Amino acid sequence: MIAFVGPSISRAEAERLCPGLDLRPPVRRDDLYREREEGAWGFLIIDGVFMQEDAVSPREVVDVLEDGALVIGASSMGALRAADCWPAGAKGVGLIYRLYRMGVLESDEDVAVAVSGDGSDAAVSLPLVNVRYAVSRAVRRRLLDRASARQIVGAAAAIYYPERTWSEVRRGESTARNSISSVRTPGGRFPPSSRCSAMRARSPPFIDGGATFRSCARS
Repeated sequence: MIAFVGPSISRAEAERLCPGLDLRPPVRRDDLYREREEGAWGFLIIDGVFMQEDAVSPREVVDVLEDGALVIGASSMGALRAADCWPAGAKGVGLIYRLYRMGVLESDEDVAVAVSGDGSDAAVSLPLVNVRYAVSRAVRRRLLDRASARQIVGAAAAIYYPERTWSEVRRGESTARNSISSVRTPGGRFPPSSRCSAMRARSPPFIDGGATFRSCARS
């Protein structure tokens, strides 16, 4: 199976978790067509290019599904396309896929990140979905009220995705900045560490707090 990975998970970690995967860079338009023509039977889409580059289209995913290929999506571009194409047979897994299916997330902007130019495809900006996830956790733990959570998400959403970091979110709006700086978590100040990531979450927060995420997701 071919796996398209990038900022959501490193190649080293993907190899450790799933030995034997044929690891590729983030998927681009026509990658599925080309690999299917060369005999690939299955695709695991984690990451893909966005915005200024040609993203893999729902039509391409549907075409390879109809040709008999298996397509599984998760985390980022994969979750988005699996949610787009599940009626055609695409399989989605994970928190981000479920949030797209539920309609809590609707735009590719929620998972868009800038990547390093050194060839590692490491993320160098903060995806909006991680902001939503972090504040929803803080609300459920009563570290943050819903109004402040919405202000923080609004400040983050106003920042162009390649420039979005927690530092920029702090500076984005005075009200949101006050909300962020006033909260403390058991491990230190809010915002949390980079490990608090919706893209890497294994336990969907809506199991015990779906209304919280849905409320915080609306800026």
